[in-house]
Amino acid sequence: MEEIKKVDIGNTLNETFELFKKTFLTAGLAFGLLMILVIGMAMVGIQFFVGFDNLPELAKKIDPKTMDLKASIIYYFVVLLFSILIAPFNAGILKIMDNADKDEEISTSNIFTYVNSKHYLDIIFATFINVSLSFIINFGLQSILANNLILSSLIPTLISVVISVFLFLVIPFIIFDELDTIKAINKSLQTCSKNFFPILLLIIISVILGYVGIIAFCFGIIFTFPIYYATQYCIYKAVK
Repeated sequence: MEEIKKVDIGNTLNETFELFKKTFLTAGLAFGLLMILVIGMAMVGIQFFVGFDNLPELAKKIDPKTMDLKASIIYYFVVLLFSILIAPFNAGILKIMDNADKDEEISTSNIFTYVNSKHYLDIIFATFINVSLSFIINFGLQSILANNLILSSLIPTLISVVISVFLFLVIPFIIFDELDTIKAINKSLQTCSKNFFPILLLIIISVILGYVGIIAFCFGIIFTFPIYYATQYCIYKAVK
């Protein structure tokens, strides 16, 4: 059995900051393109299915914890659709990180690397499994714990965090190690379970730093949030 390497928090943070300095402009512009894509899809979807006039009233009713089965299934498919559509572009930002780490040319066009690529179906399948697993567990627990407001919110959230950590390296293993979805999931589970708390801490740090852009410049998050992708890449690099 292949030995699983340990993640050193200090070294990984240093490498993350160095990689971020190389990529923040290019990755930021790529992330901005992704945000424009997401907002555009959201606006088209809202107008087509709901209508902007009905949006304020609908927003008051959207709460996954209080939805019935039918509404929850609709909510699941909406989240799944958006996740699947943006997944190849998220992988593309990781490609920017990989190129920069190898001192190769980087460009915002790297964001399209895995659209219609040989890894496309594996990326989509992995995203489907991730979203579906989270939905099934969260909906099931919220139904079981419906009478306890605190537990019905806390436990599903904690489990979502655990799932996110365990599957954190699935996409890097697919696109960089040429693994299929099942093998990538299996390797991510083994690797991340052995490094659970270092990876969790690094994710928390990257998310906090990523959202600093909102506090500083509001739209600055476009250039700060890619540190999350730099962290993901550097964790992958530490364990490969």
